[in-house]
Amino acid sequence: MPLLIHQPVLDHTPRPLDPQEKKKLDEFYARYSVLDKGPEEKIQALHKVIQARDFFAFGGGETREMELRANERIFLDEYAHKL
Repeated sequence: MPLLIHQPVLDHTPRPLDPQEKKKLDEFYARYSVLDKGPEEKIQALHKVIQARDFFAFGGGETREMELRANERIFLDEYAHKL
């Protein structure tokens, strides 16, 4: 299973999205009519492209927002350039 972070770091905060990444995500979310929706709806839209995946955080305490950010990174890193 590929990991987004290969070396777990306590209290890791992911880097913020840059303006170009945010623009790509906003365009994607608008296409699926979830731009103004919550994490659950956005995750479901992303899964249409990146496929459903298992998500967990080192040490537990996963949140839907954490899962959304992970799915956004997968989308941006692997799929955004194809759309």
